Order: sequence, then C-alpha cells, then structure tokens
Amino acid sequence: MAETKLPASQIVEADIITEAELNAGTKPASFTTLVSTGYSGSYAGKSADYTLTSTDFLIEVTAINLTITLPTAVGRSGMVYIIKSSVASPNLTIATTGGQTIDGSSTQTITTQYGILRIFSNGANWLSW
Repeated sequence: MAETKLPASQIVEADIITEAELNAGTKPASFTTLVSTGYSGSYAGKSADYTLTSTDFLIEVTAINLTITLPTAVGRSGMVYIIKSSVASPNLTIATTGGQTIDGSSTQTITTQYGILRIFSNGANWLSW
C-alpha cells in the first residue's frame, strides 16, 4: 500500500506524539494531533448501560436498549469517542450530562445495526463529525 501524505496546506496545527505513546495506547492531547503511523486507542465492548471515562475511546455496543452516557465536555476540549452498535435494531441512546448537548440535542440515538457516532468535545459541548 502506498504511503499517503497530507499536503502542507491541510496541516493547520499538530501536536507530535512519540511512537512509545502510540504503542502505549496514550490518547492524543488534542483533536488536531497529527499521526502519520496510525493510532491505536482503547476498545471496550458494552452490553449494559455505561458511563464513559477519560480512558475510553472505541466503544462497541453489543446489546439492545442501552444508554451510553458521556462525561462532561467542560475542560475536555479535543476528547474523542467513537461509539458503534454491532447488533440489529439497537435502540442505543447516547446521553449527555449537566445540560450539555451533542450537536444541540441532549441525546443522540443509533437505531441501525453498524450505526456509528463519532464525537468530540469543544470544551463546552459535544460535536459529531
């Protein structure tokens, strides 16, 4: 596979992390972290309601009718979570705390098998991309 490089015009800001940090599964300090070798974050499968922690990153939901609750977005600018359902008709709710929102709503839902929500904190609320 050929190596792909970003054009300089697409690199706005970059925090460089070491290979040792990557191998240790250390989460990048900011959303703008540039990693040319890939990133391996923590993975957890969840089959019951769960509140995310600062060490979570990739969450696979393996049961139906669950609620995944986000921690506060305040003071966590750049914190990223990826939540995916692997079950049919999951009826998965992603909820916020403290009156915060995800794209302006207090909750988001995943209703289809293999549905996904990618979110990050802007320091006050959660945003999807």
